Amino acid sequence: MRNIQEVLHEKEARVATLRKEVEALRVVAPLLANAGEAPQVGPQPVPSIGTPASQAPKVDLASYLTEANQ
Repeated sequence: MRNIQEVLHEKEARVATLRKEVEALRVVAPLLANAGEAPQVGPQPVPSIGTPASQAPKVDLASYLTEANQ
């Protein structure tokens, strides 16, 4: 059986990776959407879908697992 702390660490690492991927997609999506249009000069606003990863609530998985096992 795997150690619960090891599993938790792996899950948290996966969540961090997914957050980075979502942020990258938020940057790239407008660029791909504008690919068929004439290029615009200057910085482009990046539309936000939901809450940015930097402001997303932190999930305390340890307390969740503790509560779920009680």
